Amino acid sequence: MTSGAAFRRGDLGIQRASFLDPVALASADIDRWRELASQAVSPNPFFEPSFLLPAVRGLRGRHIRLLVARDRDGAWIGTMPVRRALRWRRLPGPVLDSWQHRYSYLGAPLLATGQETAALAVLLRTARRRVGLVALEQLPDDVAEDVVGTACENFGVAPVIWSRADRALLRRRADPADYVLLRGKRRRELRRQRTALARELGGELTTTDLAGDGAAVDRFLVLEDAGWKGQAGTSMTGAGADGFFKQVCANFAAAGRLKLLALGTGDRTVAMKCNLIAGDGVFCFKIAHDPAFARSSPGVQLELDNIEHFHEHSGLAWMDSCADPNNQMINRIWPDRQHLRTVLVPSGGIIGRVGRAEAALAADIRHRLKERNP
Repeated sequence: MTSGAAFRRGDLGIQRASFLDPVALASADIDRWRELASQAVSPNPFFEPSFLLPAVRGLRGRHIRLLVARDRDGAWIGTMPVRRALRWRRLPGPVLDSWQHRYSYLGAPLLATGQETAALAVLLRTARRRVGLVALEQLPDDVAEDVVGTACENFGVAPVIWSRADRALLRRRADPADYVLLRGKRRRELRRQRTALARELGGELTTTDLAGDGAAVDRFLVLEDAGWKGQAGTSMTGAGADGFFKQVCANFAAAGRLKLLALGTGDRTVAMKCNLIAGDGVFCFKIAHDPAFARSSPGVQLELDNIEHFHEHSGLAWMDSCADPNNQMINRIWPDRQHLRTVLVPSGGIIGRVGRAEAALAADIRHRLKERNP
């Protein structure tokens, strides 16, 4: 994954990083941002302009800044959205962390392939100023270990692994029958439920991709709001994030990178799933189903159809569930796992040493408690 052992310290002299207001960027910079995203070593749609700009505008992100590393020709080689805070979780002291909100499911910085270690080092060199820690959340394991680890070695600091988590992932297989863990009785029960659902709806169940259909996006929001999220006030409509969602869908649809799958008959939709494509991967962003048909497991039925749609697109290599690591439904279906880490990088000087000591102690206590209460 990483480009060689590291980089020479002198290499950083021809590169620079700066903080930019994302909503004030010129169109040329947005183009540079898109170009970086298209060839990032670890694809991350949640840090792309098509996603991040609607999030900043629609999710109270006015204090968010883009930390951007450029090469000597001005091309973007690394970026991530960041914010400053006086504490992180329960750790006191100034911190700069990569912005994670309730609709962002990956924290990998966008780093140019072939320059990923040097690009991250440039970002960290600027990020570590005037703070005790830099928090990099939800990093894929290879980025956390290879890229962050190597960059930190060159700064002479040791990062703190705050947390580890595994969530469901699906890698391409030659035989479609090898994707799903479900066997025997559960498989038969789902087939029975699907037959019963089709009978109840009075027609054949099909799953259709409605990407680019604005009315379908509205239908998704209505479906989500009708379920338990609506009752809890956490649906996107209830949280006031419906405008953000519509813009994200419109942006990715315009680029041919949206999948908006709908399960149902001709006149009734019982489940919908919104996927975002980045690089050769799929990110399962949102799912909703009609609670009136919960007894027939429409969400699970759509998940199985989603796997078929994935397999039909040979250019896609993997699919990230973006689900909670404890989501039993998806964990019982998907056989692979995405390993994620949250990493804390200390700054230099006394403030960094104190910050690292406090973080290491807190992380150790956290890990011990988790081992006792898995």
